[in-house]
Amino acid sequence: MSLLSAHAQQTSALQNLQKFVRNINAFNALFPQEKVYLHFDNTGYAKGETIWFKAYVLRTDSMKPSNISHVLYVELLNPSGEVYETQKIYLENGQGYGDFKLDKPMGSGFYEIRAYTRYMTNWDTHHLFSRVFPIFTRNKKTAQENQKINSPLNKINFNSIHLRLPGYEELLKAQNNSESISRL
Repeated sequence: MSLLSAHAQQTSALQNLQKFVRNINAFNALFPQEKVYLHFDNTGYAKGETIWFKAYVLRTDSMKPSNISHVLYVELLNPSGEVYETQKIYLENGQGYGDFKLDKPMGSGFYEIRAYTRYMTNWDTHHLFSRVFPIFTRNKKTAQENQKINSPLNKINFNSIHLRLPGYEELLKAQNNSESISRL
């Protein structure tokens, strides 16, 4: 009798689990959620540069481009967590493009980019897209040193390099002979 009772409990537990999964699927069909991902052109930036990005907004029930939202809010937050700049990006077929120009006065540090749709604000904030970037201040002294490194005085004179490879002397003599013949 206890074997029959154990089988009945397993069947009941399985039925409860299947009912739970059906309820979740029904909820997701009635209230689909969105997921945002931003693809960036770099992993760190210097002041004066531009952060370029492409946005993808997907429905979590199908993992296909979302048709729910048509506007994406993208925020640049400073190192203390305050919103530095906000942009509204038009979404077409779940995709959009944008950029942040880093030309305003700002300090260096770790800045966050956060992205979400208004529909996503109906859910927990941990579903919002978030990425942290270092933004550096360019040092004028370093820029001047880089110019010195690239100055013509530091360029290598390739004519002064002599290769000593097997057969090199014969090749050089043949080249000199052909040059002297072509001069005649």
